[in-house]
Amino acid sequence: MSIRVHVKIMVSIFVSVLLLARGILHAQQSSGMKISGLAYNAYYYDFSKGSQDKNGFDLTRLYLTFKKGLSENIGIRVTTDIGRVSNDQEKGYYRLYLKYGYVELKKPSWKVKLLVGLHYVPLLAFQENIWGYRSISKMLTDLEHKQTSSDLGLKLHGQFHKEYGEYAFSFVNGEGYNQPEMGKHKGFYGRISLRPFPISIHGLRLTGFASHIQHDQDSSTTLTTGFATLESNRLTLGAEFSAGNDKIGSQKTKFLGYSFFSVFKLTSKWTIIGRMDWFDPDTRTKKNSHLRKIIGIGYWISKDVELVFDYQGVQYDEGISYINSDILYTHLHFNF
Repeated sequence: MSIRVHVKIMVSIFVSVLLLARGILHAQQSSGMKISGLAYNAYYYDFSKGSQDKNGFDLTRLYLTFKKGLSENIGIRVTTDIGRVSNDQEKGYYRLYLKYGYVELKKPSWKVKLLVGLHYVPLLAFQENIWGYRSISKMLTDLEHKQTSSDLGLKLHGQFHKEYGEYAFSFVNGEGYNQPEMGKHKGFYGRISLRPFPISIHGLRLTGFASHIQHDQDSSTTLTTGFATLESNRLTLGAEFSAGNDKIGSQKTKFLGYSFFSVFKLTSKWTIIGRMDWFDPDTRTKKNSHLRKIIGIGYWISKDVELVFDYQGVQYDEGISYINSDILYTHLHFNF
């Protein structure tokens, strides 16, 4: 397909989103419901060995969120997720998914709320909000399929006294947002985030996380994560260390990974982004880990639109049959 045709497709998608946004704005004004959207666009050039200069345009995500407060203590949220289908029969098509759909019961004076339904689980959304660039990459344990971003169940979320931090616990099916419950077994997620010096070093947060997902009688995934971040007006630093195991019958496979990232705001318009992930899917096997590098620079066209030029590469140990990847991206994400 020619570049001209790709450009026409991207323009058509962009115009459609603008028209949809106009209709949503009208509905928002008339009903009192808060409606917002978030879209991730990309152009990639793959210069990995054997890729034959593969390149293309893509709309990787389009989220639409509907929120409404029914009272001081009750709110609702529905978020749809439009993304590509990955199965062989329909590969390449876009499909509408439900990402979040829950009732929020809250007690403002206690700084606590209970989410009932399809909700964001405790760690990934928390990490993504600090990282700030979900539009260019998921977080480590999401990329390595060790946890899901949302699930069906209950979530208790609260804050400690005087901004010393927060906690979040979820009791869920364990199958993730795109699968129905397969049996009687459930999953548990728990996160505690502390600000040890809320006044003198407010940007410092130390987080502990643990999850146990029982898929069925004979298989489960257990994960433990330590996550430390330091945030200021100009600079954000993050470090993650994760370890866990996948158990099938009597066989237990231990995995290990870490991630470091930094986001430095040069000016109000320009940002430098860097990240490095390392992951070993089976610690008993030698030379089977991989290293991921992300380097980019972002430019805010407006307060709701950012353009990011970035390189993403994955290098595999010699014991793995995968081919190293080297890809250049132009990412465009915008809110409306």
